[in-house]
Amino acid sequence: MLKRGGEGDNLYGICIDVNDFNRTATVVPITEYFQGYLVAKDNSIKKNDNLKFNSDGQLEEANGSTNINAVATTDSIHFQMIFTW
Repeated sequence: MLKRGGEGDNLYGICIDVNDFNRTATVVPITEYFQGYLVAKDNSIKKNDNLKFNSDGQLEEANGSTNINAVATTDSIHFQMIFTW
């Protein structure tokens, strides 16, 4: 998550990749109408829930007096990965 210094809790972008070799990061800017797939903490998020980013960069429901970073436009989806050899 990218925040401009001195701007409080305003969120300006999301880091999607970090290259340790050349010390660069790829940041997707968040504009007024950002669309994309983000990682949810779990599959309990429902459409129109108020969301916040947790310390791991995952979206979770914003409860109480916490700052709201987004509003869910769809229910979260649970993916199950099955590995076979």
